[in-house]
Parts: sequence; structure tokens; C-alpha cells
Amino acid sequence: MTVRLVSRERKPSQGRVEVLFRKAWGAVCGGYSSDWNVKHANMVCRELGLGKALTASKTASKKLSDGSKDPIKCLNNVRCRGNEDSLSECYKTWNSYGGSRWIASVECSKGKIIGPRH
Repeated sequence: MTVRLVSRERKPSQGRVEVLFRKAWGAVCGGYSSDWNVKHANMVCRELGLGKALTASKTASKKLSDGSKDPIKCLNNVRCRGNEDSLSECYKTWNSYGGSRWIASVECSKGKIIGPRH
């Protein structure tokens, strides 16, 4: 499974988490009760070689980078322990439907200045 971050700002270290699965791009997404936190974001940043996660967020959006709308292709119910090397090692399900409530985003540390500047 190939993972990428997509943002309007075209910053390689932050954006919506998308995955290529069965020749189609989809998003990491879920319903109201689904978890997405810094543990999951750290694993994605590690997989992409982008350091540690600075933020892990859920964006209420159904639009993917290709401009398509419903039905959105979703990698759902992602559950990671935190020690995985890739998203493909986490528990997940793959669905194609329009019922998603959020899409996962991350901001990774690589390329960022952390701490005071002198």
C-alpha cells in the first residue's frame, strides 16, 4: 500500500493522508467514534521518512485530491499500536461509500524548525 500526504499548499510534510489501494487513491477516514491521534500520525510520518508527527487532525471533508466527491474511498477503522513501520501493518478496513465524517491529516516534523530561532 502506498501512502502520500496531499495539501493545497503542496507542502510535502503535511496534508491529508491518502493511500493507494487496488489501483485507486482513497483517504484514511472514519465516523464520529473513530480514533485518529498522534500515535497513528507518528507511524505515517515514519513511513514517509518525515520525522515525528507535530499534529494529527480530523478534517470534515469528502473531497479527494483528484476532485472527486461521493462515494469516497475510505481506509476505515485504522487501529495502530504505534510500533508499526507502515500503515499496511495496522488493522483497517477498506470501503467505498459516502458516509465518512472525517478525513485524517498530519503535519510531520521534517523540514520544520522546532524551538526558538536565533
